[in-house]
Amino acid sequence: MKLLAFLVFILSYSSLVFGQNYQRSFYVQDRFKKEVKVSNKILNSLKTDVQIQNCLKYSKENSLKTNWFKATHINLNNDGLADVIVEPTRVGKCRTAMRPPYWILLNKGNKYDLVLAANTFSLYINKEKTKGHFNITIDWSTAATQFKTTFGFDGRRYNKIAHLEKPNI
Repeated sequence: MKLLAFLVFILSYSSLVFGQNYQRSFYVQDRFKKEVKVSNKILNSLKTDVQIQNCLKYSKENSLKTNWFKATHINLNNDGLADVIVEPTRVGKCRTAMRPPYWILLNKGNKYDLVLAANTFSLYINKEKTKGHFNITIDWSTAATQFKTTFGFDGRRYNKIAHLEKPNI
């Protein structure tokens, strides 16, 4: 009976701390578990990214289109506001074939702040925190080397706090 009570406590605590309903692992060819509509607030935040600006500069389009992107809610800081991760939907519209970009947007209530942009094979929202926000780890590899970078929140955006490279054997 004590074991059952302990397990219920752990599951309840885990959902409070890590946001049970939010996806925490993202892989290059996987679908988001629960997509959400890409709003104009999200598009306005994406426009601040250099990669997005270059995408528009070299495309024949004058503005971003919501159907170029997919998004899902994530939990960065347990503040009760749903943050967002965004990924392009097609190759050629702000997406590369090998390591697509992911954009992490922090919900500020009336707007989203772009807090991390990263091209990667996979992205994880960790259990560890920096300044009240969950750390984020990305990893990717080449034929010769594996890379893993962890980002922590500095109060305004995510910055690199650890980086590991190791040879593929």
